[in-house]
Amino acid sequence: MYRHGDKVKIKTWDQMVEEYGSPEDYGSPFDSIACVHGFYGRMEEELNRISINRVLTIKRRKEDGWYHMKEIGWNWKEDFIECLAEKYVEPIPVRNRFELMDLDYFSAKKYFIAGI
Repeated sequence: MYRHGDKVKIKTWDQMVEEYGSPEDYGSPFDSIACVHGFYGRMEEELNRISINRVLTIKRRKEDGWYHMKEIGWNWKEDFIECLAEKYVEPIPVRNRFELMDLDYFSAKKYFIAGI
């Protein structure tokens, strides 16, 4: 399972065909691969236009397991994801020196003025 901010690499059309078969194999009237959730040719075209390296950033994950991506409007399932390209790391909040020393302002002022 991936989370908000993670960058994931999306499988290629050829990888999806190898894994699930081509649309011609099962007579699909649409240009779609019959994996569990359907991978459409339009998804592939738009993805290739937006991202050369096929890496997308997860905007959010819905409770039903669908992922919304920052760069593209389609919904994506884990079936479509090849691998994690970059894990999102929460930024460390900037803290002042008094918080780092676990001192309140008045204790710190006394501490620094006294030169202790």
